[in-house]
Amino acid sequence: MGKAQQFNFMQLDEQLQKVADEYGFIDPLTLLLGFANGEDLRGHSLVYQWILNHENINGDEPPDTFEWDELVELIKNEHRFLPVERAVSRDAAKTLLEYQHNKKKSVEITDKSASGEITELSRAEIKRFERVFKHEY
Repeated sequence: MGKAQQFNFMQLDEQLQKVADEYGFIDPLTLLLGFANGEDLRGHSLVYQWILNHENINGDEPPDTFEWDELVELIKNEHRFLPVERAVSRDAAKTLLEYQHNKKKSVEITDKSASGEITELSRAEIKRFERVFKHEY
């Protein structure tokens, strides 16, 4: 792999990491490894963790007003985007990987044109062509 191609992959990796950090995405390779192991790493829920933490500290007591507002904000942030089915996510990850590491495709070039002898037109053929051309157009 040449330096220019390696440099392009490095730029793409940096761009992907920037987007992942900005939106809180899991690195595509890590996500695929999780899928391969039968685990959806996106499945953790901050709301579930918040409830477990609340129950650990307060038992069965309902949250007070401040805690309720905190939970509402957490839910708003956690469920900002619509969930995606695993099959759709898998296809997207596959497309992303193919984009990063595209496959080499073979191209077959065939010449199916009829080859014939090329000759100059005679005066009669030129006049006939002009007559037909002027008549048609």
